[in-house]
Amino acid sequence: MATYKKRPDFSGIRGQLYEAKLISLLYLRAVHDDHIEQFQIGANVEDMGQFGDIIFKAKAKGSDKPVGMFIQTRHGENSRSVIKSDLSAYFQSYLEIRQTINPYNLDSFFRGRFEDTEYLFVLYTNAKIDLKTTSKNFVGNDFFAKTNCLIGTGHSVSQLDNQEEQIKLLCGITTKEDMRHLAKRIAKCLKRNLEVWLDDELVLRYHVILAQRVVDVSDIQADGYRIASFRHDFLDTNDDYLTIFKYALFEELGLIRRIDPTELEQVLSEFLNEPTDIVKLSKLIGSGITYHNGQLQLETTNEQIAEKYKLSVKQMFISRLTFEKAVDLAAKEILSNFHFKVPAAFGNKDLTIRGNNAKVESRLSYLVTKICELFKEYKIINKERVVTIDDSLDEGILRLNGGIAGSIGNVFVLDVDPKLMKITDNWEQLGPLAKRLYSKLNEEIPNLLDYKFYFNVNHFPVLSFESNKHTKHLVKTFVDRLIFYCEQDDETELEQTLKLEIMHYQRHQSLKNHFSEKTTDGIYLQYFDYILKWWMQPHSTYYITRESDLFLKSINSIIEAPLMNAIHVLTMCKRNQYNYRFTADAVSSLKLQDHLTTTNIITAENTTLTVIKLLQHSKYKIHYVLDFDNIASLPSDDVNALCEELNRNNDKVIILIYNDLKERENNKYLENKIKEDYLIRIVRVRHMNTIIVTNQTVAEMLMIYCPKGSKVLRDKKLALSDLSEESQTRIVQTATVKIPGVEMKLERFLKGWLEPRSRSCEVTEEVKTDRINLTKRSGLKTRREDMPVKLTTIRTLKDRLK
Repeated sequence: MATYKKRPDFSGIRGQLYEAKLISLLYLRAVHDDHIEQFQIGANVEDMGQFGDIIFKAKAKGSDKPVGMFIQTRHGENSRSVIKSDLSAYFQSYLEIRQTINPYNLDSFFRGRFEDTEYLFVLYTNAKIDLKTTSKNFVGNDFFAKTNCLIGTGHSVSQLDNQEEQIKLLCGITTKEDMRHLAKRIAKCLKRNLEVWLDDELVLRYHVILAQRVVDVSDIQADGYRIASFRHDFLDTNDDYLTIFKYALFEELGLIRRIDPTELEQVLSEFLNEPTDIVKLSKLIGSGITYHNGQLQLETTNEQIAEKYKLSVKQMFISRLTFEKAVDLAAKEILSNFHFKVPAAFGNKDLTIRGNNAKVESRLSYLVTKICELFKEYKIINKERVVTIDDSLDEGILRLNGGIAGSIGNVFVLDVDPKLMKITDNWEQLGPLAKRLYSKLNEEIPNLLDYKFYFNVNHFPVLSFESNKHTKHLVKTFVDRLIFYCEQDDETELEQTLKLEIMHYQRHQSLKNHFSEKTTDGIYLQYFDYILKWWMQPHSTYYITRESDLFLKSINSIIEAPLMNAIHVLTMCKRNQYNYRFTADAVSSLKLQDHLTTTNIITAENTTLTVIKLLQHSKYKIHYVLDFDNIASLPSDDVNALCEELNRNNDKVIILIYNDLKERENNKYLENKIKEDYLIRIVRVRHMNTIIVTNQTVAEMLMIYCPKGSKVLRDKKLALSDLSEESQTRIVQTATVKIPGVEMKLERFLKGWLEPRSRSCEVTEEVKTDRINLTKRSGLKTRREDMPVKLTTIRTLKDRLK
């Protein structure tokens, strides 16, 4: 089964539900679309940038190409909300996704060529958008019509307005992104002392510019290679694109400067004595000194130096401008020491033709013949004779070694118009083979220097950073595929749309005898619970596909155990707001036996957190979680039916939650209440695979009625420190502490605002209100929570198969 890595960040609860409900709608529509043969859906996918919320890929019947969508979901407070969008961030995400999609990717979703799938990049929101867009009607386009059928819930579907202006802006972003990726390619070779190969697409495109403006390239050495070293004028460059390349290159190489501990200590000491000296600071760049949020940091594996100097370095105030000047000096020193191998063809210092003199002469003559044929097809453009050279030519003529690509930058140079090239008028500076090609062309073509050339060949070397046709095509492809689904259903409306479509599908011929409209809520809650469990998987998970059968499973579960499923889903919907995880130590502290053979009763101060911990437990697959608050409202007939279901499913692990934590006046009252809640009866039905989560007093009562071997355990690890780092961070960053007259972020509170060791206060989050007892010694403990959740009543859910 194919899996993918998930990103660690999560949005607010309404945004999470919005995303999960859109996935539910997408899956429901895709699985019932007879034209779709197969599909994959992923959520919160790592390294997808802006478009990782939902990814979808499908193969439709009769279609040559699969279709795919990368979707960003944004939930506004209401339809009047306006979403601010960063077009450049969208485009950079698009470029990263293009890089990810390649024939060598092990992930089946991303394996293949980008051009072989019709992709859409979608912003999906119930709000309006701040970009200028134009509404589009995609009825006539099968591709867009298909995706609209899968996710559309409103009428506003639009694309960017004034596309030419946007294309120009994004072309500049493309070149800057190229510079960053090119720097990574070069740095990878330098760090490993490898030759810079020309089979890399970016190196092949920019190697001539690199040889002209970044590195000096030697003559061919005895081993057939050339030697490159960084030019001094490049290290001082102010060119926008080359500056990006320079800093990206240095960032990749910065950690490879090696200073022995004795020298490092001396340099550190000198810098601390004169912290304003940029030269002294530059000596430390790349050897352990970094700069974050206005502070210097010392990172070294030498414990003695770290202990002696780390605090002193951190206390130094250095402005960003000063640090950047030091980086410049360090870059010049470090890069100037690099000398590395490049192929003979690198930089097109001369034509590269292998073989003896006869073979070289034969190749030159063949090349001249083919080029002369192109001269005959020139066109007059703006009073200039323009010869077009494009991809229609045979690849052998276009190639780098012995082809036209090898003559770019020597025989063919930039014209005044950067979109065109011309024949060089400085032939004396050409290499031996380039001179021979020039002489042969000059003999064959009268007025050779009067011709201009337009190169329209993908992956050809470029001589300027001016956007070429292929860059513009790349950008236009993105703009054409960027779709804005604005003013769509909000989170509540999506739920209603889902229920209506579930009702439609359950009326299908094969189901109509089994279901009535009243069961729609139950099916919806069970189905959404499946989606939500999958969506909340941490770290990595599988793609959901047609074969996952999530909708059919929800229907079958309602058929098999309608009341158990109804109560389980109602219970889990309450607790899904708590997207927390406990540490492995906190989970193992429950000390449950390896195999449940009878009833285990766990006493806890907070049943919700204990249930979350149990669901995380690796020993068991929890099938049902049943809250007695819901069971207590059932009439006796339904309790009888529930007990029958429990008995039939005795092999499945269930958690029973008893939430009466108030411990009334006397035990007699509590005992009577337990009997009224049918708790004892259900315990007697369930001889195995049962975990009850309640308080100590209830546990003592139940032990009288439980079978032999039953155990009472206590869950003590429910502090903030028992949660995972990610969960702790989320609570600390989002919770608010209320003290009489004061309200502040919990993060600030924990940093020491309150002196007393223990103090009660109220903490609130966006999605719930908790009473919190907060102590610096034991962390954060929840005493009780009230979670008002908009849910259908158990009365509706209890409808079942007659």
